[in-house]
Amino acid sequence: MKNRKDIPPKVILDEAVELAKKYANEKSAKFINGILDKLAKEEFKRL
Repeated sequence: MKNRKDIPPKVILDEAVELAKKYANEKSAKFINGILDKLAKEEFKRL
């Protein structure tokens, strides 16, 4: 999110969650979504 300001954070979050669903489980996907969402809102304020 820091290095690719041309990509909206929502797109990055969605891709990260999809990867988590593919390679981990549903709980992991929800956890990753929560962490990245909080980071994006607090640090980048681009959501």
